[in-house]
Amino acid sequence: MNIELPAREPVVAGEFYPSDPQELKTTIDGYFKNITKLLSVQGELLGIISPHAGYIFSGQVAAYSYKFLSQYKYNNPIIILIGQSHNYYLSKPSVWTKESFRTPFGEVKIEKEFAKLLVKNPTLFEDSLQPHIPEHSLEVQLPFLQFIYGDKFT
Repeated sequence: MNIELPAREPVVAGEFYPSDPQELKTTIDGYFKNITKLLSVQGELLGIISPHAGYIFSGQVAAYSYKFLSQYKYNNPIIILIGQSHNYYLSKPSVWTKESFRTPFGEVKIEKEFAKLLVKNPTLFEDSLQPHIPEHSLEVQLPFLQFIYGDKFT
C-alpha cells in the first residue's frame, strides 16, 4: 500500500493525552513540577527510555526522563525516536520519511535526508509508512520534546 501523506496526524490525542494545547501544556508542566529531586547531569547522554502509555498511566514517569534530558543543552539536536509497533509485525525498523509529525503543539519536522539515508540500506530499515499511521508509541513522546525544546524543536 502506497500512502501519500506529508504529515503524520495525531491519532491518540484526546485519548492518551490532551488534544487541547493549553491543557496539554498544563498537564506536562504539572508532571515536571511534581519532580522535586532529579539526578544531576554527569557525562555524555546517549539516550533515555520513556514509557509510551496514556499520560494518566505513564506521564509522570515519562516526565522524569524528559526533565532529566532538559538539563542537557543542545543546539539544533537531531533526536532519534525508536518505538514499537502494536499493530504490525515488523522484521526491521520502519522509518517515517515524510515531512513531519503533528501534535496539538504543532508540527515536528523530520530530518528527511537522514531518514532517506537510513532506508537506503533495505536490509536494516524499510520505508513503510503504514505501521506509523495507527501507532502511538512515538506520538506520545513528541509533546514532551516540544515542551522542553519549544520553538527549537519544530
